[in-house]
Amino acid sequence: MRKSARRMAIEEVRAPTLAEVCAHEAGHAVVQLASGPGEWIEYIEVNNQDEGRLGVVWSQAEWQPWMREEPAPPEIAERRRRAAARDVVNYLAGNVAEFRFRGRPRIEIKFGCGEMANACVAEPLESRTDYGLARNRLAWITPGAERIGFMHAWLATESIVASWWSEILLLAGELERRGRLTDEDLYPLWNGMRDARTTRALAHARRTADWLPRHRADLDETDRFAP
Repeated sequence: MRKSARRMAIEEVRAPTLAEVCAHEAGHAVVQLASGPGEWIEYIEVNNQDEGRLGVVWSQAEWQPWMREEPAPPEIAERRRRAAARDVVNYLAGNVAEFRFRGRPRIEIKFGCGEMANACVAEPLESRTDYGLARNRLAWITPGAERIGFMHAWLATESIVASWWSEILLLAGELERRGRLTDEDLYPLWNGMRDARTTRALAHARRTADWLPRHRADLDETDRFAP
């Protein structure tokens, strides 16, 4: 576990390739889009040198710092906590996608959550890195337990990235080819990927529906001898 996590930390330090940057930004974008209606993504860009960034997904965060201070009834406060938690997953999705693209096995990415949590809680609260922004929200959602909160969020993010990996790769390839995707480019691409996913799911359901009746008698016969 520690050896795998250490390898992940070392790899994170080396300069990423363009393809890795594209996978990173596509991870952010697809996980945000897949989580349902949320803040609008205005554009995605790679090779962006502004403030030292290699890439960016430009979108308004769901949770804002003023929500920490403004009193709210319990149902509104809970809605804000869910928004902050969703932001954390969105921020972590880039690193998870990049590790996966670099060939890290899923089990190694999961075991690396403790090492990544240490990196996150070491970030200053005012940091504008992915981990810094995640920590800022975790400090509000799970005060005093940011490390545990990070680990839960990391494992949840890993599962979401794995579920949408084909779409992340498709978007990363398109981003590498174009360099920049505006909302006018992105949302038609996303709608097409989402529709294709639905079509695949329906085709699978139809195949199962066709197969099951033909074997129902055999299954029923087997069930009669089940303990």
